[in-house]
Amino acid sequence: MPQPLGLETKGGVFTVLITRGTALPTRRSDVFTTADEYQGSITITLFQGDHGQAALNTRLGVFELTGFTPDRAGLPQIQVTLDVDFAVLTVSANDLRSGAELPVTVSGASPPSPTW
Repeated sequence: MPQPLGLETKGGVFTVLITRGTALPTRRSDVFTTADEYQGSITITLFQGDHGQAALNTRLGVFELTGFTPDRAGLPQIQVTLDVDFAVLTVSANDLRSGAELPVTVSGASPPSPTW
């Protein structure tokens, strides 16, 4: 993987899931939660790049996660997984409290970088 892949988290921080130089195919996961009280969805913006600030990287797409039970901030535990198989990127999410796979709705997707 020539450039890291990751997600924007609170405060515009770029949280890397797949690091530079990772051999493909690969699969990486991390657990995220809500930042606001009784939040009913989570918007995940996927980026590719080297900057610690998400906005300074290349946006690849926006994913809306719904289907989990709204609760106090920090209580929902959502595992987000990125699967990269050369030119194909798959995003999936699971609610760790219920075990349910969450629907992932893609919007604003950009074409994959030719550097993959």
